[in-house]
Amino acid sequence: MSKKKHDKTKAKSVKVVKPAYDRKELKIILSILALGFIIRLIYILETQSSPFIQNLFSDSKIYYDWAKDLSNSGHWFGREVFFMSPGYPYFLAIIFKFFGSSILAIRITQALISTANIYLIYRLTKNLFDNKAGYVAAGISAIYSIFIFFSGAVFGETLQTFFVTALIYFLTKDQDTSTKNKWLLSGLMLGLSALFRANILIVFPVIFIWIFYSFRKSDKLKIDLRNALIYFTIGTALPILPVTINNYIAGKEFVLLTSNGGINFYLGNNEKALGVYSTPKDFDFFKDMAGINYAKKITHKELTPSQSSTYWYEQGLNFISSHPVDAITLTFKKLLFFFDYNENPQTSQINIDFFRDKSSSILKIPFPNFIIVFLFALTGIIYSLRKLSDKKLTLTYLFIITYVFGTIIFFVSGRFRIAITPLFISFAGFGIVNLIDIIKQKNFKELALPGISAAVVLALVVFALPKYNYSYADAYSNLGNAYFDQKDYNEALLNYNESLKLKETELTYVLIGNTLAVKDDYNNAVRAYQNAIRINSNYALAYFNLGLLNSQKGNFDNALKQFGKAIEIDPLFAEAYRNTAIIYYMTENFEQSLYNFEKYNSLITDESIKATVRQDINELKKKLGK
Repeated sequence: MSKKKHDKTKAKSVKVVKPAYDRKELKIILSILALGFIIRLIYILETQSSPFIQNLFSDSKIYYDWAKDLSNSGHWFGREVFFMSPGYPYFLAIIFKFFGSSILAIRITQALISTANIYLIYRLTKNLFDNKAGYVAAGISAIYSIFIFFSGAVFGETLQTFFVTALIYFLTKDQDTSTKNKWLLSGLMLGLSALFRANILIVFPVIFIWIFYSFRKSDKLKIDLRNALIYFTIGTALPILPVTINNYIAGKEFVLLTSNGGINFYLGNNEKALGVYSTPKDFDFFKDMAGINYAKKITHKELTPSQSSTYWYEQGLNFISSHPVDAITLTFKKLLFFFDYNENPQTSQINIDFFRDKSSSILKIPFPNFIIVFLFALTGIIYSLRKLSDKKLTLTYLFIITYVFGTIIFFVSGRFRIAITPLFISFAGFGIVNLIDIIKQKNFKELALPGISAAVVLALVVFALPKYNYSYADAYSNLGNAYFDQKDYNEALLNYNESLKLKETELTYVLIGNTLAVKDDYNNAVRAYQNAIRINSNYALAYFNLGLLNSQKGNFDNALKQFGKAIEIDPLFAEAYRNTAIIYYMTENFEQSLYNFEKYNSLITDESIKATVRQDINELKKKLGK
């Protein structure tokens, strides 16, 4: 008896620990990760000298300059209501603290994060399906052209994609569903991803509903449900709350994350909206990204960032309510654009085709693009419907539907779908594994439904969608700007003229006029500004710059006429009032000079400039005996 009892006790004390990875799995994953990082590193090094990397434009420049200001000034909190998502500039500012304002450091850090995301996609796919699908998904991620491209772009897509992948990974992780850490980490990933693009928060209520569904058969329903909802909510709120507090301190109004939602909604929902990024002809996005000045001009009211955003939301909703058929058609078009084979870039700064043609050899390799991934993903989704009772898969279907909806209610660009692509890659991995098994078994009937579905999708995006010409016009225009900043005016003109060959725009003519003015080619500069006005007779900047040119040449009457036209078109054009005031001062028309300096002072916000202007105003008042 005692021996048996002893043996039994001994047997109970033995615990077999299963290794987290077997040797074969570890070798495969490490090999894929190494491949992914090497490809990204090659791309970064071969494009590091590109003018688009050395001279940032558009959103990239805004993020970079914002980060430099944060890093150098040390004022990290409460300075202004955020118009653009703050996650990426704050991430850059942290890099700058360690490595200085190095673009190479940014790109290598992002390559490491993109490589880590390959591993996360493997784990996510393994959670949803199995190791085989995970290996295929990881392999696709390693060579997915869009991931490679954005790992080297000064944009936040790589970061947001990582956090969204982590969010879905934690939500689908096999563990006790009542574990508080799971829900806290899931919420934290959602909150962090929202700092890079706020519309991801549309999945929050869907995940709430899914949590209720998941716990419907729980023995400890109240406790498990309470823990899941509380900790998921706390995790989501933790990264967002500081941003909301910052906005309230800076603007004394409630703005959850950013004030750009309204203008983006309007750009995607108006009578002239295309479904992809486009701005109204009379809207100067370069000077007024938030649309605040344009809204002020229309409403004749002073507007805060939140009020401006509300105004643009109302304008978009007015279009939808007054043109319901057009709005439905436009929404369907945007749905198709989401799955388009084109990336529909907003700017050359994020045009993968331009980098492939001009700067990168490795991107010329036919790596998978979005449409390839999506068609295999569609196959995987169809085959996964056999496991419809799996609540993890139910979540992924809901997540995809909600994410797509949260994008198409605004406008569509290829960069907006990157964060959901890891989930498509997971389904693509599962789809490819199933296709291989079906072909091996010669069960060709199983290919019918995925084949027909893929053909329908391709037919819709190829034949039902308009194809917009994303020429390299703005790319050459931006290159011209880079050379202009370097004072290489001949090279600047060469690139501006290349831009004109592809697309004639008023802005390009103004840039040419500016360059010719610097070169003292007065007559040709005038012609360039006149060409800008020929294209758009309401382009205030062309009149203003023509006024400056006349002012520099001493043609004050003509200069005043041009400044007056700029003010007539845009009554909020502060610099036009300033230059008008200066001319009146020089010609000793002090009354008009005073009037225009006071108008200028009312339109500017920089306190250091206002102090100087107030001195000019006081001096003029003394001259006038006021």
